[in-house]
Amino acid sequence: MIFDDGYVHCDPHPGNVLVNKQPSGKTQIVLLDHGLYTQLSNKFRYDYADFWLAIINRDVDSIKTAADKLGVGDLYGLFACMVTARSWSSIQKGLDVAPRTKSESAEIKANVIKYFKEI
Repeated sequence: MIFDDGYVHCDPHPGNVLVNKQPSGKTQIVLLDHGLYTQLSNKFRYDYADFWLAIINRDVDSIKTAADKLGVGDLYGLFACMVTARSWSSIQKGLDVAPRTKSESAEIKANVIKYFKEI
């Protein structure tokens, strides 16, 4: 939705998303509660896509560059952690190879307190 059309449903909790099996067997995703939407510019969508590609590729320099284009600046690491819900060390190792652990959860909770003002 973000990358194809530029629309963002700003309240996508499980109560606002239905999964419907159609008679044809296809799965349909139905979004409810349409009170909070925004539309992203093409520039933002491309920059955000670059940011995710940099995260996926474990490319810290590209994460910094893409985050800067998004206006994040020096908080690129914090932003990457927020959008992935992972620790910075897991992002650097690779989200596909770094297992989720209790210590990572503890690190994230500690950093929420540390960076609360910035968040």
